[in-house]
Amino acid sequence: MADFNRLLDELRKRSGMDGETLSRLIEEKKRKVGGGYLTERGALFLVASDLGVSLEQVAISDLTLKDLYVGANEITIMARVLSIYPIQEYTKKDGSQGYYRRVVLFDGDDFTKVNLWDDKTKLIETLNISPDTVVRIVKGYVKMGLDGRSMLYVGSRGGIEVVYDQELAKKFPTIEDITKNISSIKTPALYLSVRGFLKTEPRLSQFTRKDGSQGSVIQFYINDIESDQAVRVAIWDNEPKAVSSLQVGSIIHLINVRAKVLSYGEIELHGDEGAIFEIVPKKNSSGASPER
Repeated sequence: MADFNRLLDELRKRSGMDGETLSRLIEEKKRKVGGGYLTERGALFLVASDLGVSLEQVAISDLTLKDLYVGANEITIMARVLSIYPIQEYTKKDGSQGYYRRVVLFDGDDFTKVNLWDDKTKLIETLNISPDTVVRIVKGYVKMGLDGRSMLYVGSRGGIEVVYDQELAKKFPTIEDITKNISSIKTPALYLSVRGFLKTEPRLSQFTRKDGSQGSVIQFYINDIESDQAVRVAIWDNEPKAVSSLQVGSIIHLINVRAKVLSYGEIELHGDEGAIFEIVPKKNSSGASPER
């Protein structure tokens, strides 16, 4: 709350408006934009933007992904979105239905997963957040994930905000900046952004798991942009409709995939429901980001 009051005081000074008027505008913004889920701090930044005032540089308490450690609590952190997972359901201890959603954030070579719980899952659509958006996680906490890596959580006291200050956003590498060619991948790696030519027609297979649930896998090969090297790609439990946009010979961009090294040394790329695959206009193949 102290950080919010500091920002509100700064906005009051820069805008010349009194605190009561600003508080009213913040509450109106929360009702109209956030659908009841926008944080006070997030609404304050939107009001500041409407008034032509930038407060991003004032928020000096922001941390980066390098600062994450297990046990951290009520931290505020900034990063860029790599991928957004669908909303999943779970059963709470009291038997009621709950919801969670994962978002992958990155800052250069640093990556982490964020878990949004229950009402916070809706903020992605409410705030129009998409891959490459720079966001601020407010009052998050860090725990050890099942994979042994630190994971950031956003519960009832936390929130997620969009960073609208473009000068500040430019400090964070984009997805295009971290995109690799296939030939540069030599070792196992997570959270990759890869570009290549689609070599084979995508093949969609559906199957039943041992627990009775349904699964699917989309398989195809892609060629390196600058060589004849080809790798197999397997995307698990993703949207089948995405296959229809893929055409052999097109340049394809894969986001949030992992590299797996096979026993004989070759690389395979695997993705899940959070993987993104899209066609890149050929004129953008050597530089500009593809349209999503």
